[in-house]
Formats: sequence, structure tokens, C-alpha cells
Amino acid sequence: AIEAIEQAKHLFDVVLLDVRLPDGSGVEVYEAMGSIAPHLQKQTAFLVGERVEGEILAFLRKTGAQYVPKPFPLPKVIAAVSSLARQIKKPQDKRRGAVVQPRKSS
Repeated sequence: AIEAIEQAKHLFDVVLLDVRLPDGSGVEVYEAMGSIAPHLQKQTAFLVGERVEGEILAFLRKTGAQYVPKPFPLPKVIAAVSSLARQIKKPQDKRRGAVVQPRKSS
């Protein structure tokens, strides 16, 4: 997951990140994201187990990150992504007032 963020950090608008990953934890990825793509930390929502407690709950409270408990209905995921997407500030071209589109990666 960290490698994917490093390679495509300018292509993501929103990150859905599970707290439990096969090769580590979403918390570790989120913390690594701070040095790789800190702007994405504010645009991250976590997928968590049905019961959120202990270190995970403390982490979520500390960061203020949005989270969606499993099993999650699709409308809750859409609501979380929509909320994060509304917070994105697109760079403005001050000469024309137009939104600058990111370049496509090859």
C-alpha cells in the first residue's frame, strides 16, 4: 500500500484504507503517508471492524479521521467518500479562474 501511494500520490483524491491489511496495518500506512503525501492524510477514511476500541479507537480520535465500520452498507461508504471529496481544494489558475487539471501519468 505504501508503494502504491508513493507511485501515484498525485493521482488520488480520496483514500479508503482498511485498518487491518494482509502485510501490515492501515495505521502504519497512514503514518508513512505523512512523509510521502501528507495532503492525503486529510483525505483518508478508514474501514474498521464492527467494534472499534483500544488503540484503533484512540488513533481515530487523535487523527479525527472518518471511519466506516464493517459490515458497511454502500450508502455509508459513499457518504464518507463524498464528505472527503467536498473538502478537496482544487488549485486555481488565478489568471483565468479555471481549475487546473492534474497531468495524466503515463
